[in-house]
Amino acid sequence: MLQPIQLHTLSGCPVDPSATLDLVALGDFDSDLTSAESLPLGEPRELGLPLGALALEARASSPRGAWHGAAPTNRSGAELLLWPAREPCALFSQSTFPRADSSLGYHPETRELLVAGGFVASPGAARVALVSLGTGEAREVPGGLLPARAGAQITPFGDGFLLSGGVDPRERLGGDFNLATPLRSASHYDPALGRFDPNRQITISPRANHAAVRIRSGDTLLIGGRSPETPALATLEAVSPETHSARLVGLTELTHRRRDPQSFVLDDGRVFVGGGTDATNQPVQTVEWLSSDASEHLGTTRLHVSGAARFAPLPGGSVVVVGACASPCERPQAAAAWIDAWGRAHALAPLPGDLEQPVLLPASRGAPWLVTGSGSARRVYELSAWDGAFVPRALAPAPPSEQALNLDGGTLVWLTDGQLTGHRFDVRGSYASDLGPLLLAQPGVGTQVTPSAPLRGSGGSEGGEVRYDAQGLSLSGRGAVHLTDTRYRALTLTIQWQAGPAPLVVLHADDASLEVQLGGAACPWPQHGGQAQGPAPTGTNGTPGSLEVRRAGADVVLTAGGVSQRCTFPELAQHRVRVSLGAAGAAPSHLRSFEIRRTP
Repeated sequence: MLQPIQLHTLSGCPVDPSATLDLVALGDFDSDLTSAESLPLGEPRELGLPLGALALEARASSPRGAWHGAAPTNRSGAELLLWPAREPCALFSQSTFPRADSSLGYHPETRELLVAGGFVASPGAARVALVSLGTGEAREVPGGLLPARAGAQITPFGDGFLLSGGVDPRERLGGDFNLATPLRSASHYDPALGRFDPNRQITISPRANHAAVRIRSGDTLLIGGRSPETPALATLEAVSPETHSARLVGLTELTHRRRDPQSFVLDDGRVFVGGGTDATNQPVQTVEWLSSDASEHLGTTRLHVSGAARFAPLPGGSVVVVGACASPCERPQAAAAWIDAWGRAHALAPLPGDLEQPVLLPASRGAPWLVTGSGSARRVYELSAWDGAFVPRALAPAPPSEQALNLDGGTLVWLTDGQLTGHRFDVRGSYASDLGPLLLAQPGVGTQVTPSAPLRGSGGSEGGEVRYDAQGLSLSGRGAVHLTDTRYRALTLTIQWQAGPAPLVVLHADDASLEVQLGGAACPWPQHGGQAQGPAPTGTNGTPGSLEVRRAGADVVLTAGGVSQRCTFPELAQHRVRVSLGAAGAAPSHLRSFEIRRTP
């Protein structure tokens, strides 16, 4: 029996009924077997998903425009929302709410967006709106907030939301909300009730101007901020959706006190903390890493940071920062850097100019977006991971303020006074079409490629190196590069091996709980005369040889030079994986191209 597909459109941006709709189902099956269907949108027809579909992509077009959408599937089918492909659309709009300074948060599992409060001494500070990114339905939450909040942090909390800390904007001292007393409570939006539960206020330490993230356990971690006693906090606090209680016991502290810190969870589970100001209102010049449960402090890295510094995660546990230098510099406000997974900072190409109202957002393909400038001069740049630079990207209009979120890698939302606006610019997700081959120009032929370290790589430990130029990809020491941010149940990876030792291939479990290294001692490449089968290391002009990895469940088959070897990893059987390449030792491994395919 086919699972049903329910199509939805945004009320403010309806789809032309005469448009033709193309549907593509994605999942753990060969892309050649991907289910695709094309039909008139206005034609009454029962649509269904094929068995094994995990996600759905849709594109509709007519002479009047184009629309697209993407959605995960579940046991009951799929709720798919069609967006204008080339322009933004209003998601929720009232004359006085939301405000540009309202709090904004997204729940990736329920695909809901919550907007709450604002810095205004009026009943508007207690208003809340909920928007479904599955159906496009938008509604105001009955009862709003008690108490009214401004500057609260919103995080997923079980299947609902948690609004933590902030201030009561009715307490306005001399017109400066920064002097208002931080609240000592958090409020829980309960989807079963469809509102905030007034009888379940959660007591926390008084905290405002803090950061909040959902860590691997499901708890919300409150980080830094300010309290009535100090302008900058070093304390952490965990709030449990199971017990509706907060604790400081068992948690580490920040090395540096921070007000307005920036924080996110890396894909290896660690918690990153950067930015913010200290007790003297100066930018904090270090970044910090915490363990996945925040019980341990894992280290710091010193940067040269401006007040405009912004951070975003990259695949493999590394971070990109704008508005900061990796080493002493004169203009950190026009600088960018990459911090690898071992905490070492590397300079990137300078930014096009000084940052102004900057927004740095994670995006699909491991390539964050930078938005900067003001008014009509506001511009969007995308990080080119292989060139180590931010390059211009067309997006109209760019978010007009710093209050913006990228929800799923391809959906941008932002607030202005009286309106929440969204723009889906990409439909690529975790089960997108397979990664194509990396095609490199021959020396002196075709496009010139600037040597650089690809930022998808972790960079390796001390002595590791990653280089990418017209000769190919070179890995040495403990250099590593993450091929993709997509996930696979079964895959075939083909590598064109140019010279040097055969590389390592690392499979990363989707929940970051384990890694399996292929090509090393636990599962070596097939051997012949003490060497992996394949071409002799004759240099970059030698004839490339082919290496292959096939993975399905617990089984992995490595093939080199026509000889295969099977390895079994029971602990990997239930996981989808991401893929990276690593160096096998000090001698460089030279690679020409690679290709990943989903397999049945």
